[in-house]
Order: sequence, then structure tokens, then C-alpha cells
Amino acid sequence: MFLSHNRSRCVTQNAIATHEANNNAPRALRNLLRTPCKVRPAGTSERGLNAIGVKAGNTGYHTRQGHSSPRLSRSGQHFIVEWLEPVATHFNGYQLERQGSLQSPGSCRFELAAAPTAFLATMPGDKSIIAVHHQPLILHRFPFQAMGSPCEIQLFAASVEAARRGAETAIADIARLEARYSRYRDDSLLSDINRVAARGGSITVDEETASLLNYAATCYAQSAGLFDITSGILRRAWRFEQGHIPDPDLIAALLARIGWHRLRWQPPLLSFPEAGLELDFGGVVKEYAVDRAATLCRAAGVHHGVVNLGGDLKIIGPRADGQPWRIGIKHPRLHTALLETLELHSGALATSGDYERCIVVDGRRYGHILHPRSGWPVQHLATVSVVAEFCVIAGSAATIAMLKEAHGPAWLAGLGLRHRWVDVDGGSGGDLV
Repeated sequence: MFLSHNRSRCVTQNAIATHEANNNAPRALRNLLRTPCKVRPAGTSERGLNAIGVKAGNTGYHTRQGHSSPRLSRSGQHFIVEWLEPVATHFNGYQLERQGSLQSPGSCRFELAAAPTAFLATMPGDKSIIAVHHQPLILHRFPFQAMGSPCEIQLFAASVEAARRGAETAIADIARLEARYSRYRDDSLLSDINRVAARGGSITVDEETASLLNYAATCYAQSAGLFDITSGILRRAWRFEQGHIPDPDLIAALLARIGWHRLRWQPPLLSFPEAGLELDFGGVVKEYAVDRAATLCRAAGVHHGVVNLGGDLKIIGPRADGQPWRIGIKHPRLHTALLETLELHSGALATSGDYERCIVVDGRRYGHILHPRSGWPVQHLATVSVVAEFCVIAGSAATIAMLKEAHGPAWLAGLGLRHRWVDVDGGSGGDLV
């Protein structure tokens, strides 16, 4: 999976006058509600702003004392700019989709196809012009490694410092989750849980872990037992780096230790009546980390960007010019080809397939998605991609479809989420085009 980039275009303060006569507007920056603006009446220096009483409005716009602050809001795909008093306004110097009109005595409302990066406003009976300018946003990229995968966070921000604050907060939280739920670390919370599971007994878990267990229980129920976080123990048999098929007797022995129904979950108490079970959050935590990272970036004031952890991603917001992110999905068999290129303004995308970790023995491919009832890799589908509001939902839906094998396409069709699948014979389907 990759992201394709187009250079963003935005209006600078010095270019306001130049663009007044230009009717071919680029797509403007969409989020002015949470980013800084500057206001300057015509002929007034930056130092002179205090002298004329410029003050901040509660939406991030500024206006001169004695006048109301403009408000920006969304209505479907359009942006609404409103004053509580009549004004004559020229947005970016571009042709408006709909001309401003008086909605009620003493008010003015304009509807635009994109949020203005800059505009001019004149107040009735006032000869001065208020010029409002939005600070341009620049794309900043932060590659890193996490959860065994190459990752990247891309953020649009006015400065590298602002972008770095959001990215570092998100990356630190991803590292926290990896340390907390890694099956490879003896000091992780998951290892503490599995030590209790190995001997039998109970452990009280915190609220975050309880939420993950609740989600795992929901997936188990809705997949008719196929999405089972106790099935990770099968990795003891399937060591793909060794390049051979495991002993069937070992698989059979491990199957006797699989089953969510074998444990007792009464939040916050997790109990293992039978010794020898083991949990693996690998099918949930990475996607959960993606969603959290996007939320943390927004909380840091970044509203245009994307979080990508090994191909599972969440859109923070569209590109700064309002354009969607272009996302390529790998072809499951042609390693240099793309199956599909998507354009996403929002939401999350996750892909599950048999091609990332696999072995080929006697011409047959064995992937890393293991069926919890047979102990063997699933065979029918080669790849499934799902788009949802949250990455954790997209990821579990893609995995469940893989586990349902021949029934996966029909299950996806009834799920109501956009998706695309390809089977091992080259057949494909879904509405993700």
C-alpha cells in the first residue's frame, strides 16, 4: 500500500489582490476553524492592529472591534461563511458557487464549494477593507518502524514544529501499545496475562485492556467463532521462516488449547479455568493504534493528514487543498503491480492477505492467516481490503472475511462496508472501485 502525493496550492497574503480577478480557483484549505488567521484593514501595519482594536473571534477568524466575527461551518460538501451583519465579501477573488445573499435583515450568508484561504470584506458605511488570510499548510512526513512494519505519519501543518508535536505524540503512543501488548516482550502486559493463562487462574485488567477484550469478544460472536484471539498459539507450529509445513500432530495438540469459550471474561476479571491457553492481540492492537494515533494528531491541532502502520491506515483529514489521499492497494500476486488506487477524504482502510508472510510448498501457497478450527492456513481468498470509519473495524472485517473462505465475499456484501476481494484463482469482487 502506498500514498500518492500532489503538491498543495494555497493563497498567500501577498497574492490576494492578484487572485481577485482569477476565476479558476484551486481547491482551498478546508479547516479554518482551528488554525490561525490574520486580519489587516487596508493600509494598516501589523504593529498597528492593537491600535484599532482587532480582537479574536471565537471561530479563529479576527475582525475589527465593533463588528461581529464571521463564522465558518459545513453543510454537506459546502462551506458556509456567515456574519450577523450585512457585508460585501469577495472570497479569494474567485467566482462563488452561489453569490452571497441576505438571509434575514442584518445578516449575510455565503455558500462556497471550498473553505476560503483568504477573503476581503467591507462593512456598510465603512471605507476600510478587512483582509483575512489563512496561514498555508505544508506537508511533513515522519517515517518510523513499529509492530514489525514500516510506518509513516504524514501531516499538513504550518510549521515542522507543529507537525512534529503531533507526530511524536502519536508515535510515542504507538510504542506504548507495542510494549504493552507485544507477545515478544517478557515485560509486556500481554506476557503477564499469558503467564496466568499458562498455569490457570485469574487476573484483573485495566480499562484499555478491557475494551480490547470486549471488542475481541464481539468479533468472536459475530464471526461465529472464527475471529479468536486464543488461536495465536498456532504460530508455535507455523514458523514461516523455516520454509516447511509443520507436523500435523503438533497442530492437533495446539488445537486442543484454542477457544475463546474456554476462558471467562467478566470485566475487569479475566479467568482461565483451564491451564495452557494463550492470548494474542495481534489482530486488534495495530489497527487500534492507527485509530488512536489519528485521534492524538487531531488533539494536537493537526486536521489534515494520514497515519499508515504497515498498510493499515486512518485518514486524519483530506489533504490541505481539500483533495483526497490517493492510496494504492498491492496486487496479491504481482508484486510490482497495484490492484486498485483509491481516493479517500476520510475513514480508514485495512487489508488482509496471504502474501505478506507465507511459504510455497509443492506449488501451493500457505499464508499466515490460520483457521482456528483446522489449524491450517486459509485457502480461498488471496486478499481482502475494507474501508470503514475506524481502522480496527476495517481490519477485523477483512480478517473475518479471509477466515470465512468461500463464504467471505457474501458475508462482506451483507456487511455494508466498502470492500474489495480477490480469490486465489484470480476472481474478484466488491464495491471498492
